[in-house]
Amino acid sequence: MRRSGRVRRRSPEHRDQGARAGLTLPWTPFAHEVEEPKRGAAFQKPMAVKLGVFKPVTVYPFYEAATAAQWGQTPREAMAESGELWSSYSSVASQNPMPG
Repeated sequence: MRRSGRVRRRSPEHRDQGARAGLTLPWTPFAHEVEEPKRGAAFQKPMAVKLGVFKPVTVYPFYEAATAAQWGQTPREAMAESGELWSSYSSVASQNPMPG
């Protein structure tokens, strides 16, 4: 909430003050009060983990190969097209005045 130009943030102290006052505040639970989100291998199918193909770097090549095959491209043609795309991206990025 905003008061006099400042942003007031909720905190454990505010929650505790509310509890002491007999109030239940309608806030989303703090992260330490909820189950840890699944990440990495825990989020994937067991077979993908077993085969070691659960990270983007190992999954994206499957999509690239499948789309190239669907579009009737040879691996060499698909790589050439990707090279052209990335070259144009690089050209645009080189004109960006903001430092990386």
